[in-house]
Parts: sequence; structure tokens; C-alpha cells
Amino acid sequence: MRTLKLSLSALFLFWIFLYFSGKQILIKESVVEKNAAFPETVSAQIGLINRDEAAFVCTYFNGRAILHRVYRPKMTTNNDTCPTWLNFHD
Repeated sequence: MRTLKLSLSALFLFWIFLYFSGKQILIKESVVEKNAAFPETVSAQIGLINRDEAAFVCTYFNGRAILHRVYRPKMTTNNDTCPTWLNFHD
């Protein structure tokens, strides 16, 4: 029982941190290949996206809502994954 209370307390403190800090944590990452359709829930949030190149669809949680961001892989920076932590203004 004590372990359960400690776990719930830690989870609650982490949620408070996300809620008030403006940080976002990655909860899901998926790759959308060139000319493939984005998932319907993502398309509604991000609007029309140029689909002539591959992209990463990153799903974040910020303590209040689940948010989606789209990143394009860049050969110059070796950006081949979604950032694990994201600030509110990024």
C-alpha cells in the first residue's frame, strides 16, 4: 500500500510539473512516409501539410492536453527522431 501511495504521489508531482512549467513530454512518435495520409485526428489539428516528403508525427502531453507536431527529417542536422522534451514555445 505504501508503494502505491508513493507511486501516485510521484505521478501527481510530475503532472503538476508539466502543467505549470509549459514543458511537453513525448508520448508517441510515428513516421508518415512520402505521399501517405496523416492520421485523421492529426490532420484536423495541424491543417494541410505538404505530403511530398516523409515526416515524423510527434504526440506530446503537456499536463492539459495531447498535442501533435510534425517534423521533417533534415539531412544537415541528422534530425531523425522527435524531441523527447519540448518547451511551450518551441
